[in-house]
Amino acid sequence: MVKANPTIYLLIEGESAKFAASLKEAFTLLLKQVCDGKNPRIVMGDGKVTCIDLFLNTKQYNSPNSQLLVDLDTTSEYRDNDLAKNGLTSRRERVHYMIQEMESWFLSQPEIINEYYKTTKADEFKNKNIESISEPDKVIHNIAQKSNHKTRVGYHKVRDAAALLLKLDAQKLMHSFPDFKNLVNNINNA
Repeated sequence: MVKANPTIYLLIEGESAKFAASLKEAFTLLLKQVCDGKNPRIVMGDGKVTCIDLFLNTKQYNSPNSQLLVDLDTTSEYRDNDLAKNGLTSRRERVHYMIQEMESWFLSQPEIINEYYKTTKADEFKNKNIESISEPDKVIHNIAQKSNHKTRVGYHKVRDAAALLLKLDAQKLMHSFPDFKNLVNNINNA
């Protein structure tokens, strides 16, 4: 008798229900690059607090295979503080941070920002410690505003994020961000 694969839930901090489907699809396609055929069921939380509450207090997501992916909004040195503040310490191996924010992932691969906004302004982030850049969403917003792309007036945290997620190289992301690598390993080992 073949044992059924367990359901893997991935709860992700989100911004808006209006664009949740496009973000879910983009995250799904990003993870498919590296997740050995295991496709987690993605649940978008409406903000960090709501997402953490779902992770901690919903029976359906209270399993060893459930994973949480949220912004840290600061440098990695504050990981333990955030875990403690949000009651996540006992589940630390299943909590994964986008340090500082998801937009740090985009800055780590500046070529995708350049391609998307038809600019070369993101080149200045090559070989920089991306995790130390605070408010990377504002950095990308500034790049977008200064770009040659006439239809872009700035960076939209959900619509543009979904488009940029589709351009990311997941292998490079695993190399640059240990939390993303740990998330992928947890999914593949479930």
